[in-house]
Amino acid sequence: DLYLDNSIRVNKPTTSRMHKVYLQSFCDRVGRKRVSDLKVHHVTEWIASTGWGQSTACSARGTVLACLNWAVEQG
Repeated sequence: DLYLDNSIRVNKPTTSRMHKVYLQSFCDRVGRKRVSDLKVHHVTEWIASTGWGQSTACSARGTVLACLNWAVEQG
């Protein structure tokens, strides 16, 4: 949620909306798993389950990675 709040502040509305769509989809897939328990296969399986095209899948993976990197930077 903090990442999305930041996204609203620093991105265009369309970008923020897509961040929310991708991250909500990922959270719906992995459930209440702790971040420290996430593995690459969780993202791979999530992407495979969506039926998205290559470009959308790349954007979605990038959003998850950006969110995690932002969280590390924020401490």
